[in-house]
Amino acid sequence: MLDNFLMDLKLVQSELVLLGGGLILLLMTLFPKRSKEFFPLFSVGIILMAFAVLFIPSGSWNSVDGMQGFFASLEASPLSQSFRGYFLALAAFVLLVGGSITIEKEKTAPEGYSLILFSITGGALLLSANDFFVAFVALEMMSLSLYAYVAFWSDGANAKEAAMKYFITGAVSSSFFLMGVAFIYGLTGACQFDEIANLMKLESETFLSSPLWYLGIGFLLAGLGFKMALAPFHLWVPDVYQGASTQSLLLIGVLPKLATLGFSILLLKGPFSLVYEELGVAITFLAVLSMGWGALGALTQRNFRRLMGYSAVANMGFVAIGLLPGDEISLASMNYLLIYSIGFVAVIGLVAYLQNQGLSLETVDDFVYVRQVPEAYRLLLALLMFSLAGVPPLAGFFGKFVVFKHALQHGYTFAVFAGIFVSVVSAAYYLRIIKALYFDALPEGTEGLVAETPLRQSFLVYRLSNLASVGLAAITILFAFVLSFL
Repeated sequence: MLDNFLMDLKLVQSELVLLGGGLILLLMTLFPKRSKEFFPLFSVGIILMAFAVLFIPSGSWNSVDGMQGFFASLEASPLSQSFRGYFLALAAFVLLVGGSITIEKEKTAPEGYSLILFSITGGALLLSANDFFVAFVALEMMSLSLYAYVAFWSDGANAKEAAMKYFITGAVSSSFFLMGVAFIYGLTGACQFDEIANLMKLESETFLSSPLWYLGIGFLLAGLGFKMALAPFHLWVPDVYQGASTQSLLLIGVLPKLATLGFSILLLKGPFSLVYEELGVAITFLAVLSMGWGALGALTQRNFRRLMGYSAVANMGFVAIGLLPGDEISLASMNYLLIYSIGFVAVIGLVAYLQNQGLSLETVDDFVYVRQVPEAYRLLLALLMFSLAGVPPLAGFFGKFVVFKHALQHGYTFAVFAGIFVSVVSAAYYLRIIKALYFDALPEGTEGLVAETPLRQSFLVYRLSNLASVGLAAITILFAFVLSFL
């Protein structure tokens, strides 16, 4: 029995490292004298340690079927291990960028970083769940920690409003998710994904003829749609983006989306594999609605944060196109989300760095003031905006290309044409920022250059933003190389 328990622990060794790091940070609140640089660097170190532990050879993990533990409630398959690796790597990048901003603003309380590690623990656990109840607990661990963290950073009225709206949205999401689980459990009498998949194979006609099955899947889609900011479930996403602190925005802008997308792919590959084809119409509807609603909403925005919020909704529509049914589960959606996430983190981090140097970049028109700082900043922002817009030959273009190629190969022509149209429309609001950077005239009376200060933040945010651009360029080259063989 002890041997079985130790083998089960191998399934969650990364989560145990993250959980232990979070508890250590909580204990550090007892020490009054603390270095403000220590906590973000310690948190990044813990995440990288969890990433390394994730890929320690563990026997059957390397097999195709993977390994199950804790009464088959958790599973480590090659696909789930890959998703967990992506999630932890992106979390480390987010903390490297966001942590340097907290260093500058001297907001480095250890309890804040412990909440981040607890949230990452929940996200990693979600990607190894093989049971709906375990998935719900993991989802709530990820979400509740983020609710607390957004509130922890809420200094002004807007930030407090963002924290409350984010909490209410998450509560509604959890309600939909649990309702879907209740319908599916009431019909099948099972919560483990393997059992549901086996029951579907044996009694598919019975289940497919029952309205409970489709109600359950519908509520689950709605619950996960809230987490991924898909329309019409996006609700207060622009408000939350506008009011949240930079560190909070970096976290809620990418990590829950990636964890939820990975979990959705595992669901479609497992218990819902037999009805995956029938979900094509619903996924197409969500994709087109999200792209259109997000793009039209962003066109009317003058506030930069709100524009990025609506842009996130539109980009999740492109992610949904990559989820459309095919011969097998496509990873085009995950590839697109990773490219978008890297660009998003780099943009928000670089804008926050420029704001800390004295620039006011609240609205799109304010980006004209970036002309006061060295050219490298403008060029970097422009490249990142072009990539988000999907301009060739940058990485964002190839991300959309692979998504559209997947949809075309499986007959979803309408979704592809809608995506192309929205891409053209979305270029307009990204080009407004480019216009302010290079073509708009500085207001009269504007003084000279903003003084640059050689802060540690300059090294972390500016250099990491450069690293993100290099990474996006490398992805561009890789996609171009792969596509040359297609």
